[in-house]
Amino acid sequence: MTEVGGPMPDREYNNILIIKLSSLGDIIHALPCAAALRERFPRAKISWITEPPFAGFLPGQPVLDEILIFDKPRLRANGLGGKLSHLQELGRELKARKFDLVLDLQGLFKSALVAWLTGCPERLGYCEMRELSGLVSRAVCGEYRQAHVIDRYLDVIRHLGGKIEKVSFPLPALETEKREMDQMLQELGIAPEERPVVLAPGTSWPTKCWPVEYYGELAARLTGQGYKVLVVGSKAESPLAAGIIAASPQHTYDLTGRTNLRQLIALFQRIALFVSGDTGPLHLAVAAGAKIIALYGPTNPDRTGPYGSNSIVLRAGEPCAPCFKKQCTTLDCMKSISAAKVFAECMAVLKPTS
Repeated sequence: MTEVGGPMPDREYNNILIIKLSSLGDIIHALPCAAALRERFPRAKISWITEPPFAGFLPGQPVLDEILIFDKPRLRANGLGGKLSHLQELGRELKARKFDLVLDLQGLFKSALVAWLTGCPERLGYCEMRELSGLVSRAVCGEYRQAHVIDRYLDVIRHLGGKIEKVSFPLPALETEKREMDQMLQELGIAPEERPVVLAPGTSWPTKCWPVEYYGELAARLTGQGYKVLVVGSKAESPLAAGIIAASPQHTYDLTGRTNLRQLIALFQRIALFVSGDTGPLHLAVAAGAKIIALYGPTNPDRTGPYGSNSIVLRAGEPCAPCFKKQCTTLDCMKSISAAKVFAECMAVLKPTS
């Protein structure tokens, strides 16, 4: 893998492609790069290629001029001949755009393939290029190579001469979604001036889940203080919501399966507090500017946790954490974060003492 370090000589680019295909949290982490890239190259055309589920919450102009789709489901559905035909079609589409700079912020085989298909000779990635992606793009390893992933991505922009004075998360216009969420909350009896607390109990790994009975105890304590509580997530997480509501039946509401990603962002822009483990909606809430309490056990928040001063991270007290294991027989690390501790932190945010 070829690595590059300090800033490049002043060089202007006119047609730039950002490659970040998935997943939800990873794409949120890359959003500040788009904002910083636009500031560095105000007159360039900037495109972003992503997988279908994530296109809807990427920003439009003035940050991005074009959003392209990497149709991974179509690629998977085809046989070998169909896959090759689809890749040839994608390659023709990308080459026709004549990019003069490609930024692979994914650093995996699939993103390296897309970078190679562009035919662009100037390809950069960040300091953790994996799955042979470092053979396609040059890795930029700057001063933040051991820091949070957002800063590692931004090292690529620093290398291009960008000055990162403020980290921002550009988001799409969400006026329709704001109206939809206002209507949904009004139907639940939550007035426009009220700021509910949101819980997101679902995670992609069983080991990252805070016990549902702890969420239920937290919801009961919060509603006892007069707060409305919303439980969000996919439809598959409805049983978790049911368990929480069983412990806190008054003023706790199930929104699982009722919101899309854009609506979640709109919701998070009007809440008092967001509480969850290490999950995608956590990073959406960060991007929306919400106050955060994040619960971490098997994963390391120092590198991929919530970013910025609005976040409080509560870590598991077990010596094995973080273990980065997706399976565990005891789940003791997340159990070590008590509902009483989380509630105390919530109240410190919701009702800070003067």
